[in-house]
Amino acid sequence: LEFICRSGVKNIIICDYDKVQLSNLNRQILFNETDIGKFKTDAAESKIKSIFPETQIIKLNIKLCENNIDSILSEFKIDFAVDAIDSVRAKAELIMFLSANKIPFISSMGAGGKTDISKIRADYIENTVNCRLSAGLKKKLRKKMKVEKNIMAVYSNEQQKKAVYPDSDIPSKTINGTVAHITNTFGAYCADYFFKASAV
Repeated sequence: LEFICRSGVKNIIICDYDKVQLSNLNRQILFNETDIGKFKTDAAESKIKSIFPETQIIKLNIKLCENNIDSILSEFKIDFAVDAIDSVRAKAELIMFLSANKIPFISSMGAGGKTDISKIRADYIENTVNCRLSAGLKKKLRKKMKVEKNIMAVYSNEQQKKAVYPDSDIPSKTINGTVAHITNTFGAYCADYFFKASAV
């Protein structure tokens, strides 16, 4: 979002239902400690407006899911979309909506457990490897649509580091660590693809 804004894009829709948490600050460079507890859309708007006050931002404090994607997004004229959803089900539904409506997009895969910046790639989703999120997404998409070759994804082909098992009452709870230079390089790849696609 910040890369795109700093390059002069003036009309942006931000969609996120979550609030800023302390655990976000190691990698989500839009936010700082004073943003904790705020909706991410509000904190993001404040940051973007501080960079370029003329930016027109539409904020959607909504969790996109299969039941609302069509009704919500159909209200807008979308020229390009950047998908950074974590949920495989919602990610698949968004991709199907964008594909059906011929809206160009790029989809960001999982950065958790990755540390080697040189392994990050932008490629068709069918070519992604060593990414649990893309593997689950491909499986979900194959059940509902033919996985077209024009679905572009950002991913890392690095083998994922082992998850951390913190002390918890929930035995299955794990943490896939992330670091700022990896997650934000994923974002840079998304921005790069956006500008290349927009120049065509």
